[in-house]
Amino acid sequence: MSVREVTLALGLSKSTVYQLCKADVLPYTRVGASIRFKEADIIQFMEANKQGGR
Repeated sequence: MSVREVTLALGLSKSTVYQLCKADVLPYTRVGASIRFKEADIIQFMEANKQGGR
């Protein structure tokens, strides 16, 4: 997944996604100058950070 796809999936800004990468919170891979994410890692991140609700 690209940074843009992750921002849409998580509802976060690009800068927040980059900050989470820098803090080693979101696992990522560099492909040339691009950052890519595994969909499974993003799903795991969402599950781990799920807030209450109904």
